[in-house]
Amino acid sequence: MPLLFLADTDLERYATFPQTLEAEELNRHFVLGPQDLALILERRRDYNRLGFAVQLCTLRALGTFLESPLKVPDVVLRTLARQIGMVVPRDLKRYTRREMTLYKHHKLILNHLGYGAFDKFENFRITRWMYRKLLIGDVRPLELFEEAVFKLRDRRVALPAASTLARLVVRVRERASQKAELAISRRLSAEQVLSLESLLLVPEGERKSNLDLLRRAPVRPSAPSLISALGRVETLRALQLDAVDLSDLPYGRLKMMSRQGMTVWAYTISQWGSLKRQATLLATVQHLLGRSLSDVLDVFERLIHQLGLNGHYRWQKERLRNLKDLDESAGLLGKAMKLLLEWTKKRPVARD
Repeated sequence: MPLLFLADTDLERYATFPQTLEAEELNRHFVLGPQDLALILERRRDYNRLGFAVQLCTLRALGTFLESPLKVPDVVLRTLARQIGMVVPRDLKRYTRREMTLYKHHKLILNHLGYGAFDKFENFRITRWMYRKLLIGDVRPLELFEEAVFKLRDRRVALPAASTLARLVVRVRERASQKAELAISRRLSAEQVLSLESLLLVPEGERKSNLDLLRRAPVRPSAPSLISALGRVETLRALQLDAVDLSDLPYGRLKMMSRQGMTVWAYTISQWGSLKRQATLLATVQHLLGRSLSDVLDVFERLIHQLGLNGHYRWQKERLRNLKDLDESAGLLGKAMKLLLEWTKKRPVARD
């Protein structure tokens, strides 16, 4: 569903007023100027005047109109009514009864504040902007949604409904992924495709697929782990997939594919479409090629460090074990030196 990436808090922040408004916010968005008042006073009935004023300030504050135009804090109604020179009318709800009136007011307010509607042209422009963002990197759906909101508000375009913009984000991301997947699949030969598909097979006598075995990095600093890490590198190179050039594709998109390939179950990947499956596996293999070399160096460094520590510990242990013999030898040597010194003192001095 398009709205899955939008939490309830995100929907509450989008095109809705908080329960309480600070004085600074009221002064920024809900102060009517002379031109605003002139346009408002052209309405004949009090509820139309106040309703028009509420919608005008709503667009100024939120960048869009509310589905329920009068669903605003009471302080907004009182503030605007006081500036118009009236009290809040009891029949204010009559303002929402005629949809044609609301539609006409929307057009007048958009023109008055210099806003544009989210029409087909604006839809095309924001879609093209999203594609450019996704060419640079893989932007998360919520980030892309929020940046699109800022982009539309900056260009003074009335925001569409949250569901409309969310569906657009999902659709653009899917198309960008399909475009990248198609570009990758066209670079693969038949032999390379077979090599990729073989990663999803389970070898005889094993419980896990080839992909699961390659994703498992050695962790223990030992000689068998080092041999296993070197064998992992050779297995990846034997696939002959490192020669496929992906440098012109968005790094963020490739990173997202490799992240999926490293975390998603092999069986789940096998159920994907051929384009998505092959592109994900290729991005994962190229990621593993670089990572496997790093793992070899890491295991080798830790193994050398461990061997050095073991030698140091053996030396310390041997030294501690010999301390008793050294103490006894030092004591015996001390006694001998003492006897020698005493004998030297008692010996008569020879005279010429």
